[in-house]
Amino acid sequence: MKSLIRYIFICVVCFLSSCGLPKNEPVLVATAASTFYAFQELENVYEEETGKNIELVKASSGILVTQILQGAPFDIFISADTIYSSKVYESLELEHRAFKLGENKLCQWAIADAIDFTKIIENKDLKIAIANPKTAPFGALAVSYLKQFGVYEQLESQLVFGNSISQVNHYILSEQVAMAFTSSSSSLALGEKKESLRECAEVDALEQGLLLLNDNRNTLDFYKFLKSDKAVVILKKYGF
Repeated sequence: MKSLIRYIFICVVCFLSSCGLPKNEPVLVATAASTFYAFQELENVYEEETGKNIELVKASSGILVTQILQGAPFDIFISADTIYSSKVYESLELEHRAFKLGENKLCQWAIADAIDFTKIIENKDLKIAIANPKTAPFGALAVSYLKQFGVYEQLESQLVFGNSISQVNHYILSEQVAMAFTSSSSSLALGEKKESLRECAEVDALEQGLLLLNDNRNTLDFYKFLKSDKAVVILKKYGF
């Protein structure tokens, strides 16, 4: 039954990515949206070197945990916070704990240098985008930061919640909001796409987790690559 579920899942993923039915079963990687751009480059480099197929599925860490615990046949889980990968490790009683990939920092990103909390509080039409704090670690971290800064209650009615960091990035890139809280890896990947966006102000960090869910040969090969010196160089490029 599990094999059938996995086959159907792979076919759906491949159809959505327009790759057709796979000749060789791909490695399915559940990746937190905050780490997606780094892993997109890792995927491209690995596929070019080996000819093997990697399929990335991005969402918030909380949503991915729910999918994994409900039986989604992922091979590797990349969480935005090791708390989430630890939950999967304990729930599924896995053999290997999560490997810490490095820190990914929370960034405060505004559409112009003149935009700050004071300006947003004074103008109720201005909005701030954050990821859903119930399912996205960077959303919870953003709420914590706003509370520590003493402005959460004043800004609460002006917060716009994205399903994940990906949606938050869309809001700020399209200037639907005046400010957003995203990940440093996203800001490094997207910062040059919009000249009006200033460089992120780094305010905090989360430890990213790499969790092995399956020990088949293809998965182990990619898992080994992710811990290699070449992968470390790519991750550093995105601020890890």
